Amino acid sequence: DTDFKARDVFALSPTRLVVLGPGGRLLRSTDGGITFRATGTAAVRSLATRGHSIGGAIVVSGPRGIALTTNAGATWRVVPGPRSGRSRLRLELEQCTSATVCWVVTANRRLYRTVNAGRSWTDVTAGVGFRIQRLAFADRRSGYVVVRATFPAGIGAPAVLYTSDGGATWTPQLLDRQRVTIAPSAGIDYALDLFGDV
Repeated sequence: DTDFKARDVFALSPTRLVVLGPGGRLLRSTDGGITFRATGTAAVRSLATRGHSIGGAIVVSGPRGIALTTNAGATWRVVPGPRSGRSRLRLELEQCTSATVCWVVTANRRLYRTVNAGRSWTDVTAGVGFRIQRLAFADRRSGYVVVRATFPAGIGAPAVLYTSDGGATWTPQLLDRQRVTIAPSAGIDYALDLFGDV
């Protein structure tokens, strides 16, 4: 497809990959990118503005929701997002750590977690108290949020909060006051500041 302009690529193996293009267009390959076929229903494509891969799954998401595939795009499953009354909340940030566990920040600045692929969501905003700028979770229990906080001198800068109990409680982390990127892993977590120091 010479008109397809790829925005991102997600690989599950050397031969199985999915490419995301503009307008939520999705192509899949099972031969290492030699040939591609369109994948995803209209509902999936309407959600897909960004994505990431997690183990054996590929996640695409956007303000309207989340969809994922565990078979390199052969089939997709939409993860229903949290609701306010009868309406689905718009999403600002999303991160899934498995095919069933996802964390989202909604447009009304709430943080939610699901552990059952969206059948139910838990509001875990209490204890965060600031506007969340980034998510960095390792699993259903542990991870970080980067928030915009104001220090005593009146300087607004990112701060990092950590949870090890699925968002029930949050602990501030002593890091640089500059922009930070968090990379959680099993046992050891890393932070990268604005100057490239780890």
